[in-house]
Amino acid sequence: MTERYIKDGHIYTKSNGRLVYTPALHHNRYKPWKVNDLIYLCGMYEEMKCKDIALCLGRTEGSCCDKVAKLRVKGEFESFVRRFKEKYGD
Repeated sequence: MTERYIKDGHIYTKSNGRLVYTPALHHNRYKPWKVNDLIYLCGMYEEMKCKDIALCLGRTEGSCCDKVAKLRVKGEFESFVRRFKEKYGD
């Protein structure tokens, strides 16, 4: 089993420092991504830490980082960033 530690009442893995899945915090785990979630994820990705975005979206940090990587490979990341800027201003 992976080594873990507790900080501020939450459990993290020692190897990468990520928050361990917690049902109360990660309520959107395994649910389909909504367009507005993708817009927010991509628009805030350069401004906020991935773990903070993940908590806002109710997803794990790993799933958010993975989604960003996949969107970049497909060439869709920048279009979501543009949509974020159109929706919320620059």
